[in-house]
Amino acid sequence: MGLIGSLLGASQKNDSQEEKPLMISQYPALYIYEKSDIARADCIGILRKLGFNRKQATAYFDFECGILSRYQKTFLTDPDYVKMWVFDLDTPVFTGYPSTEEEIRKEKYLTISEMSMIIDEAEWHFWNSHEKELSAEVWGEICRWRFGADGARIAVEYYIMIAKELGLPIKLMENLSNREGGLLNKYKWG
Repeated sequence: MGLIGSLLGASQKNDSQEEKPLMISQYPALYIYEKSDIARADCIGILRKLGFNRKQATAYFDFECGILSRYQKTFLTDPDYVKMWVFDLDTPVFTGYPSTEEEIRKEKYLTISEMSMIIDEAEWHFWNSHEKELSAEVWGEICRWRFGADGARIAVEYYIMIAKELGLPIKLMENLSNREGGLLNKYKWG
């Protein structure tokens, strides 16, 4: 079984094997970078289970593919992406353009999985990394992106932008965000 098969928990899976935990943005990444039609079909299926109709699911999948076509984000194909750390605590995550929330929205720079990871991890670092010697720039970024501060507002504004652009009910973005958070809780923090 190759990379794609192992990531998608392909048909060779038996009852003792657990399916790989893929965040939603990993499917478009596998489709774009690994040319996997299976990833596209699986993503559409997951979105359908979250309440998207086929047209909405396809539009959302294409939206994420657009991000991945504009910006090289091959790290999303890593089978352990859900467990990866975004903040390295030495340098800020956003060092170049786009770095402000306005630029990120304008460029449609973040996938929903990245947005979920950044906010979730910033909240974790806020409560668990305050004893470390962090630069003011890194600490400021953590404080800005944590859920308990601006992170929730930034995410909601980003999700509303996506929903409006794609003609989706915001409830679908909420369902998707909850799915991503659930994966992080289970596989990164659990």
